[in-house]
Amino acid sequence: GIGEQRDRVAPADLIDDEILETIAVVGTPGEVAQKIAARFGGKVDRISPVAYQADMALLAALRKEIAAAVRALPATS
Repeated sequence: GIGEQRDRVAPADLIDDEILETIAVVGTPGEVAQKIAARFGGKVDRISPVAYQADMALLAALRKEIAAAVRALPATS
């Protein structure tokens, strides 16, 4: 009933920006690429970005930006 709806909290209201940035990488393709390179560079061999909208142009831009950001990292041994 009406009381049940009032007691519900939207999931987005439960997760603040700090928590979101801890569990996800958020931003433009360029921002996401830089964050991924800083967070995971030299630690992983592959990543699998997930976009909730099937925007092929966005995914292509993201792939290009991530590749460039990873190539720009200093070499590790």
